[in-house]
Amino acid sequence: MRYGFESLIANEFHKLEGECSAMIPQGPGYENVPLANKVCGTLGSEPGSLTVNGDRFILLNYGYKFSQTWFNL
Repeated sequence: MRYGFESLIANEFHKLEGECSAMIPQGPGYENVPLANKVCGTLGSEPGSLTVNGDRFILLNYGYKFSQTWFNL
């Protein structure tokens, strides 16, 4: 059952680019900070990017890899 769940999650997140809702730092005094010096608060994000890669997200959060999808069959 675990491998089936992992495969479903990996399949859904593969090629997904999640949009970041909040960049860090933000707020008063940080308006002129360039995007290259900001990062999304979601695990798996990379500095300067407004999106989070789905494959990277599930790897860092759950240890799941798309390359292992359906390997239990």
